[in-house]
Amino acid sequence: MNDNKKERTARGAITRDTVARLAGVSSATVSRVFNDSGSVAGERRRAVLEAAETLGYRPNKSASALRRNGTGIITFVEFPKPSRKYYWGLLPDFSWFYGEIVKGIQACLAPTMYQLNMASASSAAALKAAAAESDGLICFDIDMLEEAEMVRSLGVPYIIAHHTRTFSGCNRCSTDNRIGGRLQAEQLYAAGARNPLYVTGLTSEVEPHAERLQGFEEYWAEAGINSETSPISPQILEAAPGGRGGYDAAKTAAEKIRSGTCDGIAAVNDVTLIGLLNGLAAQGLEQQIPRLPFCGYDAVPFRNLLPYRFASIDIQPGKLYYRAAELLLSQLSGSRLTRTPIEEIFSPLAVPVISEQPQLPGAG
Repeated sequence: MNDNKKERTARGAITRDTVARLAGVSSATVSRVFNDSGSVAGERRRAVLEAAETLGYRPNKSASALRRNGTGIITFVEFPKPSRKYYWGLLPDFSWFYGEIVKGIQACLAPTMYQLNMASASSAAALKAAAAESDGLICFDIDMLEEAEMVRSLGVPYIIAHHTRTFSGCNRCSTDNRIGGRLQAEQLYAAGARNPLYVTGLTSEVEPHAERLQGFEEYWAEAGINSETSPISPQILEAAPGGRGGYDAAKTAAEKIRSGTCDGIAAVNDVTLIGLLNGLAAQGLEQQIPRLPFCGYDAVPFRNLLPYRFASIDIQPGKLYYRAAELLLSQLSGSRLTRTPIEEIFSPLAVPVISEQPQLPGAG
């Protein structure tokens, strides 16, 4: 019997103090690791988690909640948008995105005293009910000011994510769509494009779309100033976002490619770009497509299974919401003053073209 098993036999139930002894830290440090995952970092955090894993220690979440006079529950709140003319969250192609977000939050909360609850808030009353049953809220994809104000007015610990960069004064963990648009432009420019086309839509209704277009145009304006050629002004093509809209936009895009007035295309998201690529093929441009650079947005995991390759922008949804959960825990533990709003920007990453066709399971 090894020393750890002897410890378990001698002591009975494994406690926080047992973990502390094995990790070589104080009991208070163990408590901080499991109540606020962001307050203890580096070697001490790893030592505590490894000791807990070795001993089979799992914090009693219900008992901890009672000691804190709390519920022990953090609620992930989704805001349905059924009346929207366009809402990406309703598209089946983005189910993976939702899964990545939930996994990110669960990974953050797993070693803590908190359990994750899921709620849908289609009204102010539903949101208040979710808050009443929770110690804190993580709000999914708030992109309207009235939603942000409704959450802030509750007076409970919260964090809103991810299209939230313009909501100053709120506790938020935001993706930077303007930077994402610049990264799209950078991908095309690096691939040799000098007469780009940007396919977007609903920029007056969907703020993230407007921000991506702004960043794209900013980059090309700077590229024109810094080059020996005349200033570059990208062409903008309005289309309905989504696969159908991209497909329909392909006729106009094909005309520009044939006339030599377009040598690279970016789109507001991958699904729109995939529709456009299918449309270009239907327009008879199968041979031209591989010669042009393309860049989408969202880095959908199935894009590399398609016959045409394109770069994309990854907002890292799992990591984004993991960080959002950390920021909420910092409020609940008192390690972060909430009198000053939490306003953290989480920058997206450019994902270049993968040139090799992936090998599918069972393929010879």
